Amino acid sequence: VTLPSTLETLGESVFTSCDKLTSIKDKSGKFLKTVDGIVYSTDGTQMIAVLASASGEVRIAKGVTEIPTFLFINNNRITGVVIPEGVTNIGNQAFGWCDSLTSVVIPEGVTRIGYGAFKGSENLTSVTLPSTLNDIGKEAFPASTIIRSEPNTYAHTWALKNGYTWQPAEQPESKVMKLPADLKIVRQ
Repeated sequence: VTLPSTLETLGESVFTSCDKLTSIKDKSGKFLKTVDGIVYSTDGTQMIAVLASASGEVRIAKGVTEIPTFLFINNNRITGVVIPEGVTNIGNQAFGWCDSLTSVVIPEGVTRIGYGAFKGSENLTSVTLPSTLNDIGKEAFPASTIIRSEPNTYAHTWALKNGYTWQPAEQPESKVMKLPADLKIVRQ
């Protein structure tokens, strides 16, 4: 696809579900830049499209605040997604039916996961949700996905209320002090 230099506005989600899209050329240079198979606005704050070259573990660029509705839908080439800090919203069905998707890193700061965001991505067996969530849409994850979160958070309550298996989030290794089994005295 080539965008003409006379283009004045580029609408939201115009390239959604274009899973065979290999390139987008922007003759004006004012709308798009491509990083690792993902097309962003020139300022890097908006995701526009996912090219056929995006595969394996995808790292979304810093500066993005939202993953648009349907952006990765039916993409069977991605196996993992790393979402950067600063993203607050994952749109409806953004990763729906991504059959090869097995891992997602959702950082603190995300407040909303939309309806069916990961619906149909049956190989996503577990996901750890941040404590900052305050809205998770219906059918956000496949029914078999294990939801991990801190206890007594919105994500914890949501998981139990919606019939998901819930487990406490793993604590970072730095919070655990391992002492030798033969230790006899600890002094100040």
